[in-house]
Amino acid sequence: MTAPTVSVVIVSHGRPASLGICLTGVGQIDYPNFEIVIVADQSGIDAVNAHALGDQVKLVLFDEMNISAARNAGVAAAAGRLPLRRDPRAMAPKPLAVRLRKCRRVRDCRASI
Repeated sequence: MTAPTVSVVIVSHGRPASLGICLTGVGQIDYPNFEIVIVADQSGIDAVNAHALGDQVKLVLFDEMNISAARNAGVAAAAGRLPLRRDPRAMAPKPLAVRLRKCRRVRDCRASI
């Protein structure tokens, strides 16, 4: 059985340094089939483009200070069956497999990692 495709959606506004740290942490996820979608203002986009993983990330420019609309934009851009949200202030992600097991037990498979 192949692992379901997961989209990790990260929303950031005005915190490019935190976004870079978060991207480093998410890049260490041990899961075979995931993409990273970052929704950010221009300073965040610039930080991602300068990051070592920048070319492996789907970027959505979003200058509004509206986290709900930004998350919706990220989920709309996501290709994965399971969109997972990530707080850009956090570095070390919890094991993704553990989160997915919890997610499968509930109807709405949107979760935070």
